[in-house]
Amino acid sequence: MKIFFKIILLLAIIAGGFFVWKNYDLTAWYNSCLLRVTKIKVFECFLSMPPKKGEKIQEPPVINIIDCKFIPGSITVPKGTTVTWYNKDKVIHQVIGDNTGNNLIGPDRTYSRFFDQTGTFTFDCDETSSQGQIIVK
Repeated sequence: MKIFFKIILLLAIIAGGFFVWKNYDLTAWYNSCLLRVTKIKVFECFLSMPPKKGEKIQEPPVINIIDCKFIPGSITVPKGTTVTWYNKDKVIHQVIGDNTGNNLIGPDRTYSRFFDQTGTFTFDCDETSSQGQIIVK
């Protein structure tokens, strides 16, 4: 009788796996999880359900600091969004500006800020002339 239940369980796992593979976009889900900024968010992503095929994945807004430049230099986000700066350089950078505070970001580290007001917020880095803006609608 134990073997019978094991076989039923195995068949259920196989059928469930086939259903997920057939109906969900696992490749897009996996790739979006790899783009997450921190290890904690990657872990949370892999615990979430993948999107159904044809659904668009909403990526969290991230501003990368690469070669002392903000990439992208300007983003538009809806009100109530958290924006993350990710320092991909080997030196410490600083994000200074309207509603962004004055924050040091170490190499391979992030800083996030919640935007709950609409408007255009500019920011720059203390070390360079690189500037950026966040447009909150």
